[in-house]
Amino acid sequence: MLKKLWPTLLFALLLPGSAAAQNWQSGVYLELRAGATFLDDTDIEDDPLLDEIETDAGWLVDAAVGYAHETGLRGELALGFRQHQIDQVTIGSSSVDAEGDVSNFSIMANGYYDFYLSKYGARGAMANLSPFIGGGVGVAVISVEFDELGGTSVDDDRDGDSVFAYQGIAGLSYHFTRNVSASVSYAYFATSDPDFDGSKGEYSSHNVMAGLRYTF
Repeated sequence: MLKKLWPTLLFALLLPGSAAAQNWQSGVYLELRAGATFLDDTDIEDDPLLDEIETDAGWLVDAAVGYAHETGLRGELALGFRQHQIDQVTIGSSSVDAEGDVSNFSIMANGYYDFYLSKYGARGAMANLSPFIGGGVGVAVISVEFDELGGTSVDDDRDGDSVFAYQGIAGLSYHFTRNVSASVSYAYFATSDPDFDGSKGEYSSHNVMAGLRYTF
C-alpha cells in the first residue's frame, strides 16, 4: 500500500516548492507605489528671511516600469511625486507657524536584488516571500511655496530647481501568483542642494511605501 502511495506523498511535499518556483517573477513589469514621506528639517542659506523649514508628514506616489530577471536582478525607471505640508519656519532665533508645501517630482533609475526565499528552501507561504535591497539615481525638481507666514497671507512661490537625486531602498515582497505581487518598502531619498531663487536649501527624506506589481 505504501509503495503505491509514496509518489503521491512525495508530490504533496514538493508542491509548495513547485508553486513557489512558478512565482519567481521574470519579465517586464509595472508597479504602483504609494505611502508616507517624512522630510528632514530643511536648513536655508543666503536667505534674508528664512533659516529653516519644518514640515509635517507628507504623501507620495510612484509609478515604475521595469524588467525582472529570474536570477533576482531587477531594474526599472520610476516617476515619483512627493509633497510635504509646511508646519513652521525659523526666522533668526524665532519659530513661526507657516502654511505652504514643499514638492518634489522625480525621475529615477532603480536597481534591485530580490532574495526569493523558496530558492533557500522555504516552504508554504514563506516560499512566496522575497526580501529585496536596491538603490537608484536620477533627477528631482524641487519647489517651495508659502501661503502664510506667522498668520499673514503671502504669495511666495520659489521656482523649482532640477537637482541630482539618489536613494537607498529595502523591502519585502509577497508573490500571490506568477504575475501579481505586493510589497512594503523603506527608501531614504536625498538630493544635492537645491537653489530657490538665490537661496540654498537641503532635501533628504524617509519614505514608507506599499506597492502592487504586475509582471507580464
